[in-house]
Amino acid sequence: MHIRKYLNKGVKYYGCDYKKREEGTLICDLSIGEFPDVDVCTCFMAGVLEYLQNWRDVLRNMSLHCNQIVMSYSTSEEAEVRDARWVNNISEIELIRFLESCGFLLNEKKKVTFNSMGYNFIKGNRYV
Repeated sequence: MHIRKYLNKGVKYYGCDYKKREEGTLICDLSIGEFPDVDVCTCFMAGVLEYLQNWRDVLRNMSLHCNQIVMSYSTSEEAEVRDARWVNNISEIELIRFLESCGFLLNEKKKVTFNSMGYNFIKGNRYV
């Protein structure tokens, strides 16, 4: 889990994946509704949501276990031509409104690749 190298020393990190990628990986398959029962400050997800049919369930579960969601997603506006392996096509406003319904507000967004945006959602407080 490459994100570990960007974290401050002392930050406790739990890598989560459907298979063991390194020592300490929490094994769960988001696509079948598995979600780790761990409360954390921040959940980070990049290059994952596009592959989940149950994206609402995953984000709802995530919202119950953290106060911040940092994620990337290729919205329908950013990626009009969809990768054949992607199983959903969510607009930016649909994503934002759904997370608002889970108690999160958009704090920041930034283009991260030619066809995806990075989003920082914070529970409860609006900063944008």
